[in-house]
Amino acid sequence: MSNPDGYNYQKIAYLGIPGSYSYVAVHKYMKNKKNMTGAKSIKEVFGLVDSGKCTAGIVPLENTTTGSIYESYDALIDTGLRITAEIILSIHHHVLGVDKGISEDNFRKVQKCLSHPQAISQCGDFLSAHPWIKPVFTTDTASAAKEVARCGKSDIIAIAGKEAADIYNLTILGKNIETVSHNYTRFIKVQKNMNKSEGNKISLAFSVRHVPGSLSKVLDSYAHAGLNLTKIESRPVFGRPWEYIFFLEFDIGNKGESVENVLTEMKENTNFLTVLGRFPKGKIYET
Repeated sequence: MSNPDGYNYQKIAYLGIPGSYSYVAVHKYMKNKKNMTGAKSIKEVFGLVDSGKCTAGIVPLENTTTGSIYESYDALIDTGLRITAEIILSIHHHVLGVDKGISEDNFRKVQKCLSHPQAISQCGDFLSAHPWIKPVFTTDTASAAKEVARCGKSDIIAIAGKEAADIYNLTILGKNIETVSHNYTRFIKVQKNMNKSEGNKISLAFSVRHVPGSLSKVLDSYAHAGLNLTKIESRPVFGRPWEYIFFLEFDIGNKGESVENVLTEMKENTNFLTVLGRFPKGKIYET
């Protein structure tokens, strides 16, 4: 099957089961309804691609409400797979159940709410307004919907998307319950190899020497080249107190010739530097 990026995929790995947001991202971006393999974890998605069992994987990288998903960043560093595309979904969470008679007025009948931890976190206001409902974590939102459909009990609900409701024949009991209305999740496509000459965004990871001014010297390279940083954040290095890995993204714009110079300058002030991917700016899809 021919896809938007011109690559013919044999099999695509994604996080979760049919109806998960990663599953939706595959459909929205690649228009592919066949040759897809669900995985129970982000690590498993990367493993399927790294082993060659799948040619690409789709995983979430960050959400505008709850922040970065470090399991994806860790897997990028550990496996050596690279980002070749990004897909952005406008996320709308709904309350799904089997009892059409349940409404906002009688949610007191509900005892448990199943969903992925990220979805639970993104719907904090709803759960705060119904404190008697116990949140129960699942591997993905679609698995929560599938379990509610399987058990058939009206006192159990799921937080998931419209696609999951359609697939598992559940009723939408409450719409758009996400705390922040502008709620977006960025997914990435990962492969063994990236195209080093195409795409207007670059993502990389690096660590700096533990001396004064080292980070400032790294960032000065971007200012001098006129490149636009779109993201920078840090996280601790496991087992090495007070040392950090930085994740950085920037737009190339029309300054492609400056990139190699910037990376060369960065290497002079870093302990390590890894380009995680070069890819086109992603399109936003509604869910």
